[in-house]
Amino acid sequence: MDFRHITTIKVQFRDVDSLGHVNNAVYLSYLETGRVEFCEQAFGPEGFERFPFILAEVRVKFLAPAFMSELIELWMRVSDVGRKSFRFEYHLRANEDERMICEAESVQVMYDYRAGKTTPVPSEWRRIVESL
Repeated sequence: MDFRHITTIKVQFRDVDSLGHVNNAVYLSYLETGRVEFCEQAFGPEGFERFPFILAEVRVKFLAPAFMSELIELWMRVSDVGRKSFRFEYHLRANEDERMICEAESVQVMYDYRAGKTTPVPSEWRRIVESL
């Protein structure tokens, strides 16, 4: 698999639950951090205004715990592009020992917030993503 976009995340105190590991809900924030960085790098700081989308679906498969102060590498890629939607795939692993923490995927739908409806994936968006 070709995961070219990598975001490094340091686990914060607030991310850890009473059992001493990252709470499952926090992983959705980690995925969001990766999406934001991906879009900024691919489309520039105005990327969300140029190509707005909404999150439609997320699936996470937990494989190992992550702990406070660990550095996590979030590897991601666009794996599928449809007519109005696209899919991100993610692998999160511990930086130090390369332990696979979780695998995830999300579906995003292009969206016109003013009109309140979905829109086709723009050809310019496709060209940029394919060039990555």
